[in-house]
Amino acid sequence: MRPLVGLALMAAVGCVSNPPTPCTQCGDTCVDLQSDVKNCGTCGTACVAGQTCTAGACRDTCPVGQTRCGAQCVDAQTDDRHCGGCNNACGAGQACTAGQCGASCGAPLTVCGAACTNTQSDPANCGTCGNACTGGGVCAAGTCR
Repeated sequence: MRPLVGLALMAAVGCVSNPPTPCTQCGDTCVDLQSDVKNCGTCGTACVAGQTCTAGACRDTCPVGQTRCGAQCVDAQTDDRHCGGCNNACGAGQACTAGQCGASCGAPLTVCGAACTNTQSDPANCGTCGNACTGGGVCAAGTCR
């Protein structure tokens, strides 16, 4: 008889919501319908294996290194439409590199800092960005001489 009294008392009292996390009574358990994979959006709606419950909807889990932006998984380190975070689009003539919008260079140029440079002939960036030729040396074919 004791279990019935406890269940009756729980049903009479219901869930006590603790803001900012909302709580909804699903059977004999209080759940957050926004994040509970067994009760996603509504009581009894379970997400399948490999999904999470986000904002009350079952969503596929993104691969490691990717971020969920709306309904898709993106690499915020290289995605020009979601650079560094969702909906952060790079401007015209820019590309997303390491999560930052910067100059977009065509071959044979390379982005060094915020500028395009030819690492085959630039004495300040010879062979690679930041490799400066010393003593007035010149850069030829990516080698200081």
